[in-house]
Amino acid sequence: MHSSKGLKAIEQRTLKSLDQLHGNLAAIERRCAAVKPPRTVGEAMVEFKRVWPVFEEGLSFLAVIETNMHSLEEQRQREVEVQLVTLRRYLSRLHLTTVDPLLRLVADSKEPLALGTRHVMERWMAYLDQVEGQLSGGKGASLSEAEHHLMEHIRGLAHLILDRAPDLPEFSTREPAQTVEALPAATARRLAPMRDQGVAGVPNIVRLAVKIQGLRAYIDPTLSAGLAAEVRRLGLTVGLAGAMGIQPSNVVMVLNGKDPFSTDHLQATSDFLRKNLGESRFELIEAGAL
Repeated sequence: MHSSKGLKAIEQRTLKSLDQLHGNLAAIERRCAAVKPPRTVGEAMVEFKRVWPVFEEGLSFLAVIETNMHSLEEQRQREVEVQLVTLRRYLSRLHLTTVDPLLRLVADSKEPLALGTRHVMERWMAYLDQVEGQLSGGKGASLSEAEHHLMEHIRGLAHLILDRAPDLPEFSTREPAQTVEALPAATARRLAPMRDQGVAGVPNIVRLAVKIQGLRAYIDPTLSAGLAAEVRRLGLTVGLAGAMGIQPSNVVMVLNGKDPFSTDHLQATSDFLRKNLGESRFELIEAGAL
C-alpha cells in the first residue's frame, strides 16, 4: 500500500509527465508540418523513415505514463487514462496522415525500389498491427469507422509496395554466440526450475534476468531466453522501450545483453512485462550489485 504522501508524489510525477508529453506533441506537430512533398521515391522513403522514430518516441513516453498510472488513486487513474487514450489516438492518426502522401508516391511510382524496402515495409505492417491493437485494446475502446478506413488505406499502400519490393538475398540465419556471461546461480534472488514450453514453442514462464552494474542493468540473454521472442510475438517493442527509457530501435540490443538500461527503469520494466505477459508467466531475477 502506498502512503498518502507517496500517492501524492506519484500523482505529481504523472502530471509532470503528461505536461511533458503535451510539449512533445507540439514538437511532433511542427515536425509533421515541415514534411515537404517528395519528388522521388528515394526522398519519400527517407522522409518516411525519418518521421517514424519521432512517433515511436512519443508512444514510448506515453507507455511509461500508462505503466505508472496504476499506482494512482482510482479517480485520478480514470482521468489520466482518458487523456492517454485521446493522446494515443491523436498521435496514431497524425502519424498515418503524415506518411500517407509519402507511401502513396512510392506505391504509385514505377521506379525500382531499394533493396531494403521489403524489410522496412514488413516492420511497418507489424507496427500498424501493434498500433491497431493498442487503439482497440483499452476499456470499451474500438476503432472508429474513420480510423478503420485510414488504417486499411495505409495497409493497402504498404501491400502495394511490398508486392514490388525486391527480396533480400539469403544469408545464414545462425545467431552469433552470446558474449554476456550467465548470472551466477548463487547471486540470483529467485530462480525457479525451468518449466515445459507451452504450445507452439511459447514458454510458460518468461524471465527477465538482469545483472546490476552500478546504475546500469544488463539483461542475461541465457536466463532470459524466450523474452525477446515474446516481445516480438505480442508487439510489445514500443511499450517496452518506453518502460526501459530507451529508443525502440535499441530494444534488440538491450534484450541481447549488448547494451544496458538504467536501473531507474527496472521497476517500470518489470511492471510492464508482468502486466502484458501475466502475473503467472513472468519472473524477475536480479543479480547482486557488482
